[in-house]
Amino acid sequence: MWLLKTILVKVLSASFHLIAFFRRIRVSLYKQYVIKKLGGNLVNTKNQEETCGHSKLYGWVLRDKKAIALKVRRIIEIVQAGDLPCLSTVYEELPVRSDEEEEAESSLRKRHKDLKDLAEKIFQRVAPQSEYITIEDLKHRLGEGKRIKEKELFAGSMCEDKLSQNGFTHWMMEAYEERRTLALSVDDRKTAVDDLHRIMDAIVSVMIGIIWLIICGVPITHFLIFVTTQLAIGAYVIGNTGKGVFESIVFLFLMHPYDVGDRCEVDGTQLIVDEMSIFTTVFKRHDNQKVIYPNSVLATKPIGNFSRSLAMGDEIAFSINISTPKEKIEQMKEKIKEYVEKKSDFWFNDPTIVVKGVEDMNTLSMVVWPNHVVNHHDMSRRWERRSELILEMVRVFRELEIDYKMPPLNVNINNI
Repeated sequence: MWLLKTILVKVLSASFHLIAFFRRIRVSLYKQYVIKKLGGNLVNTKNQEETCGHSKLYGWVLRDKKAIALKVRRIIEIVQAGDLPCLSTVYEELPVRSDEEEEAESSLRKRHKDLKDLAEKIFQRVAPQSEYITIEDLKHRLGEGKRIKEKELFAGSMCEDKLSQNGFTHWMMEAYEERRTLALSVDDRKTAVDDLHRIMDAIVSVMIGIIWLIICGVPITHFLIFVTTQLAIGAYVIGNTGKGVFESIVFLFLMHPYDVGDRCEVDGTQLIVDEMSIFTTVFKRHDNQKVIYPNSVLATKPIGNFSRSLAMGDEIAFSINISTPKEKIEQMKEKIKEYVEKKSDFWFNDPTIVVKGVEDMNTLSMVVWPNHVVNHHDMSRRWERRSELILEMVRVFRELEIDYKMPPLNVNINNI
């Protein structure tokens, strides 16, 4: 029975990791492969023999979309150990949970600075004396026929099939952060599985004890009746606890709505997943305040996940004078669309621009619905893109001499 329990938990754990992490690990491995190919001798590895072994895993991960549990477990071990062919300045040992809590802010700043320096060196190596890395430069370094296309790999950083130095640096920073949060997420999941092991150990131990007493011929009928009666009485006291444990397990291993590092929306508040256990989830708010939710409570709430969403849209509302000629409105639309199409690293082509209605019989209420090329996981980048678009719209309004106004903003003053 003990062996059966161990096998069952191991199989369920491997299957869960396959479903939860395989795609993220696949993308992370591919990004590390791309960085190694682009960086060449600028990127160090911990051990040459390990690198050869991992190269085989690269080939397998890039070719196959399906996997078996043993191979997935091997890849997860590599991610946890941090011994992927990695950036020499990003410190090969990825953080575990205790390291993350003790990590100093100065250490993080140094890592980010080293990473930016390395990104600049790799950029100069791939595109010497050039302001952009082109698709041809990438194909020359990476080779043809890769499963993940360059435009998809560098989504949000590549503009008109060209990659600027700032865009490449931002992409490398994202690759490092994704790898770091992936390692922490796997570490938290392993802790949750260990907790599940201990719960199952307690249950199986009681069952084995009862079966052993029955086999030995010990008269335990009256004892079992007494214990059952006491448990029935105690159910009124600990019933909610048992229900909460069961709901937490279902929420964590079956529903699985987020991972460490994901940006979520709970009760209308945007939060970043910081730490997960079998009973609770710790979030970080925009001001770094930690918010702790029991998983049994989260199981009853609708949870929005920005990080798992596809490319997301946006809305920019504005108003113009009702006397504005139709020709100027059409020119305004064309100029806004031209700007959006020029910024292909930020937006998809052809944003929707419509008149929504008339306000106070003298103002046309209009709206622009642009579509970002990425989701809103990085909220600061979203607002930067949106801000640049609004400034361009203001420039167009002034150029065409269109009388406009933006909707009022709510300002909360806490201290004077």
